Amino acid sequence: MVRKLIFPVILGLVFCGLMFGENEVTRQDVEELYFISSPTGYEDKLSEKIITQLPDEKAVSQDILGSLYLSQKGELPPMALICGLDEAGYIVGGIDAQGYLTLDRVVSAPHPLFDSFFPGHPMRVWTEDGSVQAVMALPSLHIFPRGERENFHEYFNLEKMRLDIGAASREQALDKGILNCAPVMLSKKMIHLADEKIAGYFIGKKACAALVLKLAEDIFSKEGQGKITFAWLAQTQMAARGSRPRASMGGARAQKHLGFSQNIIIDIFPTGLLQKQGIHIGKGPVLIINGERESKTTSSLARNAEKMGLSIQRAGIRSSLLFNAFLKEENDFAGLFLPVKFSGSPSEVIDLKDLKAMQKMIASVLSERRNQ
Repeated sequence: MVRKLIFPVILGLVFCGLMFGENEVTRQDVEELYFISSPTGYEDKLSEKIITQLPDEKAVSQDILGSLYLSQKGELPPMALICGLDEAGYIVGGIDAQGYLTLDRVVSAPHPLFDSFFPGHPMRVWTEDGSVQAVMALPSLHIFPRGERENFHEYFNLEKMRLDIGAASREQALDKGILNCAPVMLSKKMIHLADEKIAGYFIGKKACAALVLKLAEDIFSKEGQGKITFAWLAQTQMAARGSRPRASMGGARAQKHLGFSQNIIIDIFPTGLLQKQGIHIGKGPVLIINGERESKTTSSLARNAEKMGLSIQRAGIRSSLLFNAFLKEENDFAGLFLPVKFSGSPSEVIDLKDLKAMQKMIASVLSERRNQ
């Protein structure tokens, strides 16, 4: 008798918790993933973290690139929620006689000013024995000659970048475990700003990954959702050779092998680069409109946002290697992007309200689909 009473009470408490927003994506959810660096080609630590937060009985799979897939079986048509895992960084290009490290990169810089952000910033070099602290070895900007100050982004290019790890010779650098092609990442900080805004290096991508994880946790607590796959893709910053339009390695592989009839691609939308479209953080998620044709899923997202009184922003296709991988698909797909301010800088800013709105929109589409 006691057991019969306990179960409805617990079920009721869980339901109340969901109704009152306890299952909303939070800063803590973003923070869980944010401090795990995941440069392109080295996404494994972040994948491992995501796996530990998934239900134990759920089977996950990984492809040769390191992308992570989690599926729930069902009778409804298949659907996928897709985001990226990786962030831009550097690799060790060499060690000079004075012990300074030269740098190279695996993927293109997010924008022309990217390299100029890091002088004086603490960096970390990955080794087999842990990370080695480093700093960008460049004098302060105010003591530069005037010509170099006025053209700083041209003067400070990748060939001139040096990392100081406190070594006085090449031998001392090698003794610290430094190897060629070792990943080099910015030492991260998360800054909590007013009105639910948070800032940090590549925080937008990590927020998207946290959102998909939160949705997965919620979906697997329900029945009758149909076949849904959650995909955290590796190497989304790296373009696949010969792809037209230019698409990411991870995206191209997912598009080829998953073959879903319905996809929601979750990525970031940098504000400032395309100001003519009037996109701003805090004004709602960005719904990507693919030409004149609005897909069924795009229409469903917009309709549900209107029903819930959520603000959304609309934009044409932007250069997203992840989204581009699905452009030629005849299947139904939609792009729902998180607006990001100062994208690709050490002070990238997102608004948590935009992320929560994305969660509600996607959850409502899934609920609508379940009730069909």
